Amino acid sequence: ITGDLSFGANTVEFGTTYTFTPTANDGYQITSVEGATANNDGSYSFTANGTDVSIVVTAKKLYAVTWSDPTGATISVTANGNAISNGAPVVEGTSISVTATASSGYAVTNVTANGTSIGTTSGTYTVNGATTIAATAKKLYAVTWSDPTGATISVTANGNGITSGATVVEGTSISVTATANGGYRLNTVTIGGNSQSGVSTSQAGSSTFSYTVNAATSISATTVKMYTVSWEAGTGTTVTCNTSGLSSGEWVDNGTTVSFTINLKSSYKDLKVNDNSFAGGTYSVTVNGANVNVKATATYDVSCLVEGTMIMLADGTQKAVENIVAGDKVMVFNHETGKYEVGTIWFNDHATDPARLRNIINLEFANGTTARIAYEHAYFDLDLMQYVFIREDNMREFVGHRFVTSTYNGTEIVQGETILVKAYVTEEVVKVYGPITEYHFNFIADEMLSAPSFNFEARGMMNIFEYDEDLRYNEEKMQADIEEYGVFTYEEFGEYMTYEDFCKAPIQYFKVAIGKGNLTWEQIELTLQYLAENQVTE
Repeated sequence: ITGDLSFGANTVEFGTTYTFTPTANDGYQITSVEGATANNDGSYSFTANGTDVSIVVTAKKLYAVTWSDPTGATISVTANGNAISNGAPVVEGTSISVTATASSGYAVTNVTANGTSIGTTSGTYTVNGATTIAATAKKLYAVTWSDPTGATISVTANGNGITSGATVVEGTSISVTATANGGYRLNTVTIGGNSQSGVSTSQAGSSTFSYTVNAATSISATTVKMYTVSWEAGTGTTVTCNTSGLSSGEWVDNGTTVSFTINLKSSYKDLKVNDNSFAGGTYSVTVNGANVNVKATATYDVSCLVEGTMIMLADGTQKAVENIVAGDKVMVFNHETGKYEVGTIWFNDHATDPARLRNIINLEFANGTTARIAYEHAYFDLDLMQYVFIREDNMREFVGHRFVTSTYNGTEIVQGETILVKAYVTEEVVKVYGPITEYHFNFIADEMLSAPSFNFEARGMMNIFEYDEDLRYNEEKMQADIEEYGVFTYEEFGEYMTYEDFCKAPIQYFKVAIGKGNLTWEQIELTLQYLAENQVTE
């Protein structure tokens, strides 16, 4: 201190004004003077007023604040609101404000003071020693992409979605998601020239990848068009896809070849695939710009009775079905009169067909009779009061039902009943036969009143009218049906058959069956054509 005072105790006179100038030592700065008033020249004054005066001078240490601009950014510092230059001293305890400004193509990612982060691009710091300011700037790189046909690409950086062409800081981890549209799958995903592994191959599948950006980054994806492959095994067919793991209705790549094994089941014929005749075996199809549906169909082999079945002749004796020929006289039941009578075999269908492996339906009745049929045959069911067509898929529905028996006692046919007690299937190599009688269609097989199966599912040719308990058509209801629906005349069938053949079947009543919805004109045409082509007389 210079002037009127010195450090320590000083004696002053009442009313006298004293002036002094404090000077800081090197590396310090006076920050306050208590007990005196500051003058413009840096000195301080006080006037003695009769009391003791205490003068307190405070000085604080000065510390240099230094920095150097990093590549890609400039640093600026202010203290007490004023910019300072690099290396300027700052009073201990001063709060400085630091800002790092990125150059074009860069982003500031961190600002530190004495190695401690004070912010991403700016911050404040209290100086309590020599202070070094630093900043980190990183290069910005563009991330670009365009959606491929059949897919979309989305990208996030730091948890936020970005658009194509946006820039991200060097070293940023981005998340890339490629999602295929319906009917497509992802094929490849490439990021920054690097093909990614683990790409989803599912239709409309999605895949997400992480990638660290260290240069301008381009993202791309490719897709494959997909189509569904479905298959259906119609009645009487088996369809097995030979492509491992592929289920019907699933998606495959366009251009994929899918192989199937397609065959007939026992008792079926005329195998077709998508309406085209097929011999059976391996069937292959290549997907070519459209969904694929493979449908196998077949017609059932209307072969009713297994060889060895006994047919009742007109005199009550029995004859094996394999020996029945056209013109044979057999016992039939006339539902218009309610009586048994002699009928004529129209023809014995499939008599010339070779033996082959078939599913045989075995029907065991309570009276000890076992009837053996192939695919389908009709018996008169007393519980339902109609002929029922028994097949492998419905045979157990009729267990417990009563069926009509017809036995010859040496004088006449005695009608009775028996219960179906068991139905099961065996697989055997056998010959089968389908006798049909003129007009009535029915006959007695193994002492059971039965009727043949029909081609083209034309089962409506039987059970045209309702039956009374004596198995005769109910006359009142029969007449009412005829009045409602009418009957066919020969003139309507002249182009299909002779009058003699017209009389061999109850064709006139088929019009009633059509009216009731049990038969179609197409089934009649197909059946008549089949009968004309397959009448085997010997």
